[in-house]
Amino acid sequence: MVFTEYVIQNWALILVLLGFATSLISTVFLEKKIILRMYALIAQVFLLSIVVFLEFRFADHAEHRVLRTSLTALRYSATPFLIAQIIFTIVKRQRWFIFIPAILLTIVDLISVPTGVVFRIDETAAVHRGPLGLLPYIVVGFYCAMLIVLMIQHSSKGTTEKMPII
Repeated sequence: MVFTEYVIQNWALILVLLGFATSLISTVFLEKKIILRMYALIAQVFLLSIVVFLEFRFADHAEHRVLRTSLTALRYSATPFLIAQIIFTIVKRQRWFIFIPAILLTIVDLISVPTGVVFRIDETAAVHRGPLGLLPYIVVGFYCAMLIVLMIQHSSKGTTEKMPII
């Protein structure tokens, strides 16, 4: 059964997500808005784990190439959304504009399903990069750099706090 296989392969992630969700229930020092954003982040990580599980489940089935290509597009698009959600959650003044690069990448990734502009999966189930094949990694790198800069800006000025961030 697919559900049982998913749980067996992802039991540690499920336990960690349940632990985070449980700890948020008893957290009283965070604003309600931040707690809701953290629940959204937990749900996004859980959904991403399902997408990745299904994508790799269909990796050896060439007849499901379009489905696997769609799941790959979702996976490539999810990481920037997750990092943007983290930034949106931890930086109080952050606006929704932080999601614009992730939205644009998602559009390009979805366009890639029929066109192969970012990636394509051939008849043998092998993945090939298209002309924009590095774009998902560039966008993730941009978000990671932004996250590091924001963490440094919001840390105390001491070196002992900045070194682990770097």
